[in-house]
Amino acid sequence: MAFSFKLFGCIREVVKDEEEDKEWLRMLRIQALSATSFDDETSGQMRQIGRQLQDALTSLFRAAQHQGVVSEAIQAESLSFIVLSTRIGFSLVDALDGQPVDDNEIWGMYQAAFELLAKS
Repeated sequence: MAFSFKLFGCIREVVKDEEEDKEWLRMLRIQALSATSFDDETSGQMRQIGRQLQDALTSLFRAAQHQGVVSEAIQAESLSFIVLSTRIGFSLVDALDGQPVDDNEIWGMYQAAFELLAKS
């Protein structure tokens, strides 16, 4: 369980936004989620950021599988895609009316899911 908690801390660290880039990345995600057309440069930046995060998460999950923390029956690429997709979706909080969803609550649900994976 302790290693699962450390793994989860690593996941949050991999996908966090640097403070100086936070606003730019948030707007980029909102534009992507609203299917706004991009110029080639912005589109390339989005692909590069997404690929870097996907690769880093996949490597992290493969290491966790090697250590026996996450089942090898789960595809590391699929798991990283799920985490990354949800992380990108956090930007939708800005577009919703009503009570905002707290990032920590979402991460708490992820942690509970990873603890279940660690037991499987």
